[in-house]
Amino acid sequence: MFNSYMTDFVVLVKRIGGASWGEKSYIRKTVQARIEDKNILIRNGAGESVMLKAVVLIKETELSIGDRMEINEIEHPVLTIKKDKSFSKTAIMEVGIG
Repeated sequence: MFNSYMTDFVVLVKRIGGASWGEKSYIRKTVQARIEDKNILIRNGAGESVMLKAVVLIKETELSIGDRMEINEIEHPVLTIKKDKSFSKTAIMEVGIG
């Protein structure tokens, strides 16, 4: 049922470590998602106030705070991750981006 609402595509940009010369290495993965524009004021890990620009619903995948999400060729930082319990085969993550 959730697949019918996933009308957008986003690119997950996950850091996988450093290269041999100290450069950052990233892996990119395109996934289907649903983007909901919202303005929510939250606190980050350092206690600072941060504004969420959108909430992205995706199937559960390996993603952590600090990774990036590319939407329409613009990279946004992942600020919050909420994993919802699901009673179906598809588990859903709610990802807040800045």
